[in-house]
Amino acid sequence: MPRKKPSYLTEGELRIMKVVWEKEQATVAEVVASLPRNLNLAYKTVLTTMRILERKGYLRHVKAKDARAFVYSPVVGKVAATRDAVHHLLRRFFGDSAEALALNFLKDDALPDPEIRKIRDLLEKGNGDRT
Repeated sequence: MPRKKPSYLTEGELRIMKVVWEKEQATVAEVVASLPRNLNLAYKTVLTTMRILERKGYLRHVKAKDARAFVYSPVVGKVAATRDAVHHLLRRFFGDSAEALALNFLKDDALPDPEIRKIRDLLEKGNGDRT
């Protein structure tokens, strides 16, 4: 039985999704041109990754009229993908405990005071403005 692909984004997939989210739709060639040159990613590598993203349900493609290239657009938005990644992080490292994750950040010495204050302010306001 083949291994199931993870539903969260890998680092390389996220890099490509950021381009597609920014452009709202893009061909493989446009994505390749938008990625940092120092990555030296070949067209076929990007195409393969975009096909994987399509199988995972993050992208879809259509054939543009009067053009040979497929045009890819996001199916999953940035906010939903971020939530999926956070839920994956919660399951993997914090036993599904949002409290453990929050405490980890609040106890982190590298977290600047303004960010800690902002988090505490949000917690004091409660869960009223969840979206």
